[in-house]
Amino acid sequence: MRDYSQNTVLEVNNIKTKVRSDREEFSIIEDVSFHIDKGETVGIVGESGCGKSITALSIMGLLPKNAEVVEGEINLNGTNLLNLNKDSYRKLRGKDMAMIFQDPMTSLNPVYTVGFQIYELLKLHSNLSNRAAKEKAINMLKLVGIPRPDEVVNEYPHQLSGGMRQRVMIAMGLACDPGLLIADEPTTALDVTIQAQILELMKKIQFEFEMSILFITHDLGVVAETCDRVVVMYAGQVVEEAEVETLFAEPKHPYTKGLMASTPKIGEHKDRLNTIEGTVPQLQEMPKGCRFADRCPQVMEKCRTQVPPKFNTASNTKCRCWLYEDEKEVVTI
Repeated sequence: MRDYSQNTVLEVNNIKTKVRSDREEFSIIEDVSFHIDKGETVGIVGESGCGKSITALSIMGLLPKNAEVVEGEINLNGTNLLNLNKDSYRKLRGKDMAMIFQDPMTSLNPVYTVGFQIYELLKLHSNLSNRAAKEKAINMLKLVGIPRPDEVVNEYPHQLSGGMRQRVMIAMGLACDPGLLIADEPTTALDVTIQAQILELMKKIQFEFEMSILFITHDLGVVAETCDRVVVMYAGQVVEEAEVETLFAEPKHPYTKGLMASTPKIGEHKDRLNTIEGTVPQLQEMPKGCRFADRCPQVMEKCRTQVPPKFNTASNTKCRCWLYEDEKEVVTI
């Protein structure tokens, strides 16, 4: 286990999350470990179905009823969240950690004004009066760049544009000054110019509040723009972790290389984009060895029978791949 640091806000150690159906039980994420330091932005990337959002929901304690974290630790400021009861966990959400979801229309209640939804959050986690809560809600809307905040506070979600709704979600996330903000694909549903505004806003607010951010996305361009470190996930496991500059300059895992090669680059002219052949394995059909083996261009016989640990490579990248077996030591978390 990594030595715990006073600078560490979140430390996820070897968590496994299972989901139950009527007949079977499957692991949807397994052996997932990473940490986030104060003021740092860590990105989780991977294609759809790799476990990014489930990891976030596991941290927030918002898994559906048929899913639970069955192994590992999730330490927030040194406290293992998995040891808390539901009421204690609920008190942390919004106050010590908050989450911005991909689609604000599914997160904002359509029958309440945006101001009322912020008031409720503030009153839950503070002793503010109704008047003070309304004043702070207006100030939070102003902080995130919403024009005429004193009017918008009385409007309903459907009266706002997609970009404005996402700003409202950010205002709600920041209302109680959390140390950790989890952003799950916060710009995917927005057009390019609004995406840029939201990303710039998050960087500005992070600097002002000294906040840590876990940024979940499939967009490598967003990762390059916003993140300090990157965690690459595939089929429910972390396959690579590195500083953002290192990852883009020298990706190690064949899956990471495939993601990089599949991304269009300015100035390149190709008849067809590169692709990663095959599909992500189903939960009930995970291969015995490396989960990427059937799609990997560098697959070895060992890959099909033995699960690779994470190796710490010479470039200080953690990589779950047998190609780096002889390069350096095995990572213990």
